[in-house]
Amino acid sequence: MEKWEGLILEIDDEVMTAELTPLDRTGPCLVADFQAQLLGEDAKVAGPGDVFYLTVRTVRDRSGYPARTEQLRLRRLGVWTDEDLARLGKQAATRMEQIEDLFD
Repeated sequence: MEKWEGLILEIDDEVMTAELTPLDRTGPCLVADFQAQLLGEDAKVAGPGDVFYLTVRTVRDRSGYPARTEQLRLRRLGVWTDEDLARLGKQAATRMEQIEDLFD
């Protein structure tokens, strides 16, 4: 199994150009074109600068012949509410005070 993180450079209705970096950091970065439809419904919202993950597997069919499969998934960052940000800001301030107290 091979895995890459991709950064979308350009995308239109049919083709997506992306820079790929191997997740294990053992190979070179590549630039490749993909059919935008490989992102499924996410192709409608994907744009330059978005990150996706590419997984490629080699499997053998019943007769023993190898076949490659790929999966592209757009990275989802979630939605942060104002309340979430306020709560996290308070937690960070409290922890910073605790750290400062260690050095007083």
